[in-house]
Amino acid sequence: MLTVLVVDDDESLRRLLHVGLSLGAAPVQVVGEATNGYEAIREAEKLQPDLIILDQQMPVCSGADALPQILKVSPASQVLFFSAFAGAPGYEDVFESIARDFGVKVIPKGSLGELETAVDEIAAAA
Repeated sequence: MLTVLVVDDDESLRRLLHVGLSLGAAPVQVVGEATNGYEAIREAEKLQPDLIILDQQMPVCSGADALPQILKVSPASQVLFFSAFAGAPGYEDVFESIARDFGVKVIPKGSLGELETAVDEIAAAA
């Protein structure tokens, strides 16, 4: 079973992801949630999840700012960077750089099907 940490400041979206992931094809267990980058670092270190679904734009500490530390404290975790800004004009270079530099996949928030496919691929490889 794939363990997942969901990181997003929007409670409704966290709930939606929690339910959607549990209903998907892959056996998934959401083991934790966080509302900002600092909480994500703490939860990633404590939980050591197989997968972290990480939002970019959050108060206190963004996903991009937290990502290096998250990967340091939980190096075996894979990260799906899930952002409303992915693919937006002016942000393409930022997300391409994040994906290249940190080896993470970037998925626009409007692409829940793409997120589900990525989770299924990660679960199948685990």
